[in-house]
Amino acid sequence: MKFNSRKLLSVLAVVSVALIPEIALAAAPWENTATNIQKELVTLGGIVGVIAVIVSGFMAWFGKMTWGRVAQIAGGFVLVLGAAAIVEFFKTAVA
Repeated sequence: MKFNSRKLLSVLAVVSVALIPEIALAAAPWENTATNIQKELVTLGGIVGVIAVIVSGFMAWFGKMTWGRVAQIAGGFVLVLGAAAIVEFFKTAVA
C-alpha cells in the first residue's frame, strides 16, 4: 500500500480542527433548527390531520368509508402528532 502524505495531512487537519472546543461545540444551532422544523411540522400536521379526520368522518357518515378506517386515520393522527411525547416518555423510562 502506497503511503499518501497529502491524505494523511488532510485527515490530521480535519481532526485537529474538530478537537478545538469552540468548533466542536458549534453544533448547537442545528439542534435549534431541528427543534424549529419539528414544531413547524407538528403545526402543519395538526392542521392537515384535523381536516383529514373531519373529511373521513363525513365520508363515514354518508357511507363512503367504514368507521374502522376513520378510527385508523384518527389513530395515525395521534401517533404522528404525539411522536415527540412518545419518544420523551421512553427516554425518561429508560434513564
